[in-house]
Amino acid sequence: MARKKRSERFAEKNQIDKLERKEKRVERTKKPKKQEKRKKGKKINIFALALLILIILSPLLIYQKFINTPQRTIKKAVESIQKLDYENQEKYFDKLVKVEDVLKESYSTDKKEQEEFLKANFSNLKVDIISQKKTEEGLEVVVDVTNICYVDIYDKLEHKDEDIHKEFVKKLKNKNQDKLTTTAKLILDKKFTYYKIYESRDFVNGILGGALKYSDIE
Repeated sequence: MARKKRSERFAEKNQIDKLERKEKRVERTKKPKKQEKRKKGKKINIFALALLILIILSPLLIYQKFINTPQRTIKKAVESIQKLDYENQEKYFDKLVKVEDVLKESYSTDKKEQEEFLKANFSNLKVDIISQKKTEEGLEVVVDVTNICYVDIYDKLEHKDEDIHKEFVKKLKNKNQDKLTTTAKLILDKKFTYYKIYESRDFVNGILGGALKYSDIE
């Protein structure tokens, strides 16, 4: 076999060196691209996870911000008074059920008459929020409480005979009766789905139409 010329051997060596350098460049180029892809993949995964968490939490955030409000709680609480829903009254109020127990028992021993009296007495009840501010004790809410005074209605009855209960209930339900509006403060403690209401004496007096001036109910 004829021996290759020096020039040929030199050309072959250069060609091999070029191929090796090219392979190294390709390998160096591939590694950063793979690393870049991995980093990009991690970023996408983190973003997707954050988006998923936001989607899961958004209904809760919306509920706490726009639905679980003092206005909603007070509206529901007033409805529980008017419907004699004692379970929800216990949920929303601190001591109102005890006040109602004293009120109905002082009115009658008949359970049906007690229920009719309370429902009629609260049929005209209205509570409007005037202002609210955060304090160390909780959310302080100022409200206007409007209702009729059952004592005054009773005193105005003309015929106090055996049917006085029916007449009394009828008068209590009358929307055209004189009403008293009392400004009162409430302390609201925020829970997960509602606010707990801590009543003041002025608030209790308001829902009774100012009747505490005739009574020792606390």
